[in-house]
Amino acid sequence: MWTADYKLKPELRTFGAVLVHIVSGDVYAAKKGKGENVKWDELDPKNYPDKASVAALLEKPFTDSEAVLQSWPDEQFTKTVEPWLDVLEHSGDHYGLLVAYYLANGAAPPESRPKKQTVLNGAQACENRTSTLYRHEFHRIRKI
Repeated sequence: MWTADYKLKPELRTFGAVLVHIVSGDVYAAKKGKGENVKWDELDPKNYPDKASVAALLEKPFTDSEAVLQSWPDEQFTKTVEPWLDVLEHSGDHYGLLVAYYLANGAAPPESRPKKQTVLNGAQACENRTSTLYRHEFHRIRKI
């Protein structure tokens, strides 16, 4: 079980602050994906001081981004899926840090825990094409 204020070292971000930073990227991606002229605005981790507030913060940006991706025409995906690709890659870097937090506390990271196997048929796989990567990242972070 994590706490929002846990740190590996004093100079590092807290566990909760890392998650807030990841959400900042998702907020940016959703706005950019809608065509808004945006710059990266970092959410302030001080506004999310505990696990409950960080967990509540996670839901809306992921839902917003998924809605934007669902609204894109199919041909858009043959051109680009930016800015999500960059945001997902960057989130992966931070996920590595979160794994270190888990291991330092003797806990198993979410991806190392036993999981159920789900098999999608071709139609389901196509239907989920716009959000598969994004949803995977959301659920991976949400398990933390």
